[in-house]
Amino acid sequence: ASAAAANRCNQMNPNHSAYASSRAAPAAAPAAAANRSNQLNPNHPSYAASRGLDPGTPLHAYHGTSKPAADAIFAGGYKQSTSGMLGPGTYVTTDKSKAQAFADRHPNGVVVSNTVLPGKVADVNATGVR
Repeated sequence: ASAAAANRCNQMNPNHSAYASSRAAPAAAPAAAANRSNQLNPNHPSYAASRGLDPGTPLHAYHGTSKPAADAIFAGGYKQSTSGMLGPGTYVTTDKSKAQAFADRHPNGVVVSNTVLPGKVADVNATGVR
């Protein structure tokens, strides 16, 4: 057998010293790719910073919605709305009566009570909702 054929055989034998050197070590994920992955994880410390948000102090807040939507929230967490008074987002309030007003728009509406780390916060004076 030729030297090249013997070398190929040695490279296929995991017990031969040429085996490991014939296989390139897997490339480590670039730091930028790892950082992007961290920024997509809402539980990672860099998530808020990557969006220019200061998560602030945890607040007790309420969300008024329908019973099926509340069940979905309990099963899989909040899903950002595609629209709303201020555009896409998850709307909560520290005013339980305001959340109740939204819940009352639905048959069997409910108020979901949560602790939140606010991101983008806006003060909305929508007195017509109550």
